[in-house]
Amino acid sequence: MAKISAVLDRIFQVAVERDGYFAASDVRAEGVADAELYRLMARGDIERVNRGVYRLARFPTSPNGDLWAALLWAQPALLSHVTALRVHGVLEDPTPFVDLTVPSDSRLRKEAPPQYRLHPADVADGDRTTVSGLAVTSLRRSILEVFVEGSIDRAQLRAATQTALERGLLDQASGEQMLRLLGSADLF
Repeated sequence: MAKISAVLDRIFQVAVERDGYFAASDVRAEGVADAELYRLMARGDIERVNRGVYRLARFPTSPNGDLWAALLWAQPALLSHVTALRVHGVLEDPTPFVDLTVPSDSRLRKEAPPQYRLHPADVADGDRTTVSGLAVTSLRRSILEVFVEGSIDRAQLRAATQTALERGLLDQASGEQMLRLLGSADLF
């Protein structure tokens, strides 16, 4: 087995960009064995967050920790729907759920934790972005997903769209198009 400090250094290189979170599969690719992970857990250096997802115990707590844990659990996934609107900063929603879009051909071999809502779909590159390092669906796509799903009140979604437009997060044409759509009669 490698020296503990060397193993922690390899894990740190992976976890530093993710607020201290990492997937076992990612550090295995860096040469860290499962036995070393168990040893680090026993020592209190890392904490198990989800199946296959860990956190460096001494890393500062992150307000996005639950989002990192979800993304790493379901990788390759994107935060989407209501969660994406929260990440984009246009909606304050206290829901405990994390919406994740996973590839339509994804074969997760594990049961989703109850706080995760999985949405199978293939997302084009133009509908993907990152916010604070987190992989999320674009704001435009997120608004459309929530509109079609009807998961929040139309007035709340209109207000989120208006906020996005005012902050310059949507271009004028897209924002106005979204507001017209949201102001129209139910189409679905």
